[in-house]
Amino acid sequence: LGADRFDRAPVDMAALALEYSAKVAPDEAIEKIVEADIPGCVGALVCSEEKPRKWAVMYDKGQSAGRRAFTIGHEFGHYILHRQSIETDPRYKLGIYCDEEAITQRDGVGIEKEADIFAADLLMPFHDFRVQLPAKATPNFEILSGLAKRYGVSLAAATLRWLEYTETRAMLIVSNEGFAHWAKSSKAAFRSG
Repeated sequence: LGADRFDRAPVDMAALALEYSAKVAPDEAIEKIVEADIPGCVGALVCSEEKPRKWAVMYDKGQSAGRRAFTIGHEFGHYILHRQSIETDPRYKLGIYCDEEAITQRDGVGIEKEADIFAADLLMPFHDFRVQLPAKATPNFEILSGLAKRYGVSLAAATLRWLEYTETRAMLIVSNEGFAHWAKSSKAAFRSG
């Protein structure tokens, strides 16, 4: 897409997943990316019972465009990295269903962490993100919101990406009506206690 791809538009994750999967695995491509009512899940990657497998990515209803992009990227990561396991391991039952913690907080382990890294690297590559917001810079909501728009992700996703490399002591706390739901700190903040 070129070095200036983010100056023109964020990654169209749905189009990329459909196109790429059709090129690398035409008989087992992602056929559909659909909004669905999947209680308890943010997203899912499922495949058909018959072979060759046909795959679908689902995302839960009501997600913002930025949240949806990260969810699709996460599930696309499972397709690229884990589809053979999902297809053959009886624990998965031909699908993987990802909850809020696995995608939103990026605190998952194993394949959930790998899918999060895949989505973040594809949507918000460090080489570009660090140019936009250097490690020693102290951003505000306006700067982070601009980055979220640049990469087509949620404000939370952009903030989490920044927290991964900043040298600033900072923390993201997600709360509602005075109750903290979860928090994530930068390495500098964590080390300082």
